[in-house]
Formats: sequence, C-alpha cells, structure tokens
Amino acid sequence: MSQPPDWRPDETPLFRNRYARWARRWLLSGVVAVAVGVAFSVQIHPLIGMMIAAFGGTFALIFGAAFWYTARGVRAQLDRIRSGAVLARWSVDRDRYMAWHHERQHMLGIAALVAGGLVLLIGLVIAGMLHDDGEVVAAGWLGWGTFAAAVLTVYVARAHAPEEPPPSMRRVPMVIGPDGALTVAGYVQWQAFGVDFIEAAVDADPPTLRVRYTVIAKHGRVEHTLALPVPGDRLEEARAVAEALGEVERVLGSGASGPG
Repeated sequence: MSQPPDWRPDETPLFRNRYARWARRWLLSGVVAVAVGVAFSVQIHPLIGMMIAAFGGTFALIFGAAFWYTARGVRAQLDRIRSGAVLARWSVDRDRYMAWHHERQHMLGIAALVAGGLVLLIGLVIAGMLHDDGEVVAAGWLGWGTFAAAVLTVYVARAHAPEEPPPSMRRVPMVIGPDGALTVAGYVQWQAFGVDFIEAAVDADPPTLRVRYTVIAKHGRVEHTLALPVPGDRLEEARAVAEALGEVERVLGSGASGPG
C-alpha cells in the first residue's frame, strides 16, 4: 500500500467538504421558511403563509437532502485522495487559473438568472390566478413576494459560486484523483451517484485536461465537460492521467456488464 502524500500547506484547504456546509445552510433555510410562513398565516394571509411554508420548506428539504447525500459520497472520495489515490498534483499559474475560474463563474451566473426567471414567472402566474378569483390582497402580497423570491434565488445560486484563491497565491494547487479534481473552487466529481465518466483527453494549446461526464437531470442525462488547466511542462503527465481515467472506466464498465 502506498504511503499518503506529504500534503503542502496550500493543498490541505482543498479537502474542505463544501457540500456538507451547503446542506446545513439549506436545511436551516427550510426551518426559516416554515417559521416565516407561519408568521404570514397568522399576521397577513393564511394562503400566502401556507405557500411560503410549503414551497420554501419543500425546496430547502430537497436541496438540503441532495447536498447531504452528495457530501457523504464526496467525503469518501476525499478520504481516498488524502490517503494516496492521486493521479496528478500540479500548480497552475494564477492568471491561467483565473481565466478558467471566471469562465465557470459566467456559466453559473447564467444559470442563476434562469432559475430566478422561472421563480418569477411561476409566482406571477399564480398571483394572476388569485387576482382573477377576487383574492386581490393575496395576489398583491404574492406578487411582491415573488420578486423577493426571484432575487433571493439568484443570490442563493451565487452564494454557491466557486471560491477564488487568495490574492497572495501566485501558483494555484490542483489535485487529480480517479473520481474528481480538487481545486481552490472545490471538489468536482466526474464519477459518483448520478454522475458517469465518459472520457478524458488533452489539448496542447492551451494545455488542458478535458474530462467529459454526464449528470442525471429531469429529462435524462446532460453532458458536461470539465476543462482543467494544465501547466505547460506537465502535458505528458496530463496525457497519462487521461489514459489512467480511461483504464478505470474500462474496468468499471467490464465489471458492470459481467454476469450477474
């Protein structure tokens, strides 16, 4: 059995499990949503309070449970990496890393706006139906509440944004494991429950390790590509990582298709 790596001080913070932190926050927000809903039911309007408690509590429970379950799987994978299941360790120039980081931030911003827009659309449609039924006061409260919920949705999505490395960090560490990559922005999985690895390849210009994987979504599987920056002098190592990931997938695939 190989000895655990001698982790550098700039690498040890990478092992923080952000999914566990998010699970706690979502579950706490569910308690807050139910409390606010009860207060609205007593002080303002029973229907509005019931909707706040039901929808807010349900969404918080769903996301909290999802992040809690993900955190359990991530903890097991992080323990494997910490113990020595490492395919590569390198440090990326800060400018190159930040270009990659800002691209991910941009995609997250688009997703946050889409989520906020959906909340706004659904809430205004329900408010319009209440208004047509003569519930003018309830419709007004729901309309304003919908705007607040849309803004809160965007804020919550942005709160899950990847972290930036501190300004003093000129070389940003990155650790590649068999099931995911550890970066300052957090641990990204390409093999987990509901997440399946497809393939990995290396681009020379700019040096990039591209990992393709699928994630289960509402209407089937959605494909994603994680483009990890690679130092210019570590291209051969990156190619070895891509080959090793392919070998792991072939072993898993042959095991899954074997006789039952």
